[in-house]
Amino acid sequence: MQVATDTLQSKIAFLASFFSFPGKDFYRALYAGETPLGKLEINEPFEDFCEALETEITELFVNSPLQRPLFPVASEYVSETRKMKIREELSVLYSLHGKVVTHLPQDHLQVLLEFLAYLLEQEEIAAAAEFCSAYIGSWTEDFVSAMLQRKPSESLARTAKLLPDICEQVARVT
Repeated sequence: MQVATDTLQSKIAFLASFFSFPGKDFYRALYAGETPLGKLEINEPFEDFCEALETEITELFVNSPLQRPLFPVASEYVSETRKMKIREELSVLYSLHGKVVTHLPQDHLQVLLEFLAYLLEQEEIAAAAEFCSAYIGSWTEDFVSAMLQRKPSESLARTAKLLPDICEQVARVT
């Protein structure tokens, strides 16, 4: 079971890093094939790869000249009724575990993935599975679908496709 959770933790850390607006270390690992994605077909110098990826990430998530950016937050993909409730629930849940979120919305994917990793590290496997189902799995398929409709590069498409499998893998660990 330890190997399974180590592999899962590696994927979660990779995705959390990606959704925190990654820097050169992330790009270097991606370029070298040292991520859960393995080796990618990259036929350009490292600096060109970084520049292209930074531009693509910015256009997807921050400022797109042609379409509305994608926001990796649960409240963008759930009903109006659920929006406020999800943030309230997360606030209480984070508080119960002594976590304070100030730098991003509480339902931002990076925050959710980091909290999921925390639950797994604490060996709260059942709580992790419940958390994943309620706060990650409930909307990420729509988010990934929206991301893939934008025809991202291979590296971003493969990264996005890791996301829906996370909750399934957490459920299998239980």
